[in-house]
Amino acid sequence: MQKFWQKWLSVLCCGVSLFGLIFAGGVSELTSGPLDLLYKALSPEVAVQLDQANRFSMGTLGTITIRWGIILFGAVRGAIALGEDGAKLWKWILVSVVTWFAVDCFMSVLTAFYSNLILNIVLLIGVFLPVWRMGILRLRLPN
Repeated sequence: MQKFWQKWLSVLCCGVSLFGLIFAGGVSELTSGPLDLLYKALSPEVAVQLDQANRFSMGTLGTITIRWGIILFGAVRGAIALGEDGAKLWKWILVSVVTWFAVDCFMSVLTAFYSNLILNIVLLIGVFLPVWRMGILRLRLPN
């Protein structure tokens, strides 16, 4: 079962990077179709206007999200390879996920993109479920 959860986390990290590609595609009208669909699904009552500044922001958000997925992938693989010695790395992986969750949920509420909260909860569960099932939360941190 360990291997299943390890693969689960790898796929999840790749999914984060692919999600970033949707935002990165927002830099151009030619490639922003998936982003338009995402916004319509998340908040159909909000008209999204992608001017030059918003397109730049979407591209930046996309590249940051792609990078986070890749870094998370490497960190998870490294923590798994370290076994019990990876406890400190797991701690920082979980800190990064919880930090993202708190900030992103707060911004979702402030901007009235409430349906994004559901995506955030799904991703949070997608990280914590395998971490819990693999027994990582029981690892002792080194002094």
